[in-house]
Amino acid sequence: MQLFIQSDISLESGNCFQTCLASLLGFETPEFVPNFWAREETEEEIWEFIQIFCSRLKCKIYYTSRDIPKGWSIASGINRFGVFHSCLAFNGKVAHDPLPNGDGLQQIRGYYYLTS
Repeated sequence: MQLFIQSDISLESGNCFQTCLASLLGFETPEFVPNFWAREETEEEIWEFIQIFCSRLKCKIYYTSRDIPKGWSIASGINRFGVFHSCLAFNGKVAHDPLPNGDGLQQIRGYYYLTS
């Protein structure tokens, strides 16, 4: 898996989730994945868009705030700046922060994981 550094670190449209999902999907560059959270839709509409995107790639994406997924996932939560953020996790522990000079998450609120 290729690990990427996010290219947009703005609070309004940062692309940490896009960057992590590109790594999980094995893409050569994060630009092949839309920056879902920069959209103006509701969270429910964005989640549906993410699911449709993944289904077109013959995989399913799930979110859990209870269980720790085995293997690779995207951990989402709060970073040291108090900002909602996403990092790659392995067996529930942050393994890569796409933020330049990032140090992971202070609090994990949930995980996104893929199945085929």
